[in-house]
Amino acid sequence: MALSLSICVFKVNHGGESITSFNIENPENMAESFWEMPESNLYMVSIAKKKGPLREVKAGIAVLTSYNHLDKEFQDTLMALIRQNPVLKPMAERSNMTFFSSKLSVQGVIPNENELKRAFFNEYIKHSSAGNA
Repeated sequence: MALSLSICVFKVNHGGESITSFNIENPENMAESFWEMPESNLYMVSIAKKKGPLREVKAGIAVLTSYNHLDKEFQDTLMALIRQNPVLKPMAERSNMTFFSSKLSVQGVIPNENELKRAFFNEYIKHSSAGNA
């Protein structure tokens, strides 16, 4: 059985001046239980606006999924989770948006909101033209 959960959402404010994080309320202990399963994969997905050759990362989502990036259902699953979120949905509907997913390797307990925010910030730096300037 395939399972995918969004666990945290991030919104970049004022061109990177700050990042707001939104912890996702899933059914009690669902994410923690899924985290302990061998088929769980944690991905950080950055959502960027294309401006010609430049990219501006606008948001991100941490996803716990039984899929991996090689599965044909992976992209559709990510899009479904993004479209379900009220913060991300308006961005996902724009045609000039692109997505970058990175698998996170984390041992032990499921990362908390601050740890995920640090991971998103690293992805922001990596994928944003502003971060590469």
